[in-house]
Amino acid sequence: MIESVAARMAQLGYTETAVEGILQLKPFTFRRSIHRPAYRRRWTKHGPLGLAVAFFLLQEPLSLEQLRQLLDDESIAALHLQGFLNPIPQGIRSKVDLYPCMGKYFFTDSAFELEPWPEQVYWLGGDSYTLAYCTPRRPYQKALDLCSGSGVHALLADCSALGVDINPRAVDFGRLNAALNGISRVEFLQGDCCSATGQYDLVTLNPPFVP
Repeated sequence: MIESVAARMAQLGYTETAVEGILQLKPFTFRRSIHRPAYRRRWTKHGPLGLAVAFFLLQEPLSLEQLRQLLDDESIAALHLQGFLNPIPQGIRSKVDLYPCMGKYFFTDSAFELEPWPEQVYWLGGDSYTLAYCTPRRPYQKALDLCSGSGVHALLADCSALGVDINPRAVDFGRLNAALNGISRVEFLQGDCCSATGQYDLVTLNPPFVP
């Protein structure tokens, strides 16, 4: 059911380039919560695509009517079942971010979370996109992604892959993002960097570097 969210985002044209155009910010990972008023003046001009940027990347609360302009009832139900919707007096707010990356979509914990916690799944930052764009894209047989987080690099490998992370919440997000993108050839394992065995012709690693 969660795949319906990705299908809707693809239908809207929710891509890196589109987000940067709406926010007038390149790369859009430089967005900051204190600049929400300026972003609000921009996204409100872009219909459902602007609502997607507001809801999933700016943590703006939407009314149920606005949310139904953005997502169909099946997609809303899928988010609700995951516990990703937070009803507040101002409307409905997303508890997670949703990032477009190279034609796929990735849920993470919110970059605007005021009180981070140890198991928080890191959002896609500039380093995530740099590694995604710079990794050579050719046919691989088997890939390994260490410190996998949201699973972005394992899922972009486009082959049989294993994503490893010590954080059980990250493993759950990796599996969710695999389902979101309709990918079945990627497995996620909870463990440290010595947990994987075997041989791989692509190894990616984006370790945590922010204390």
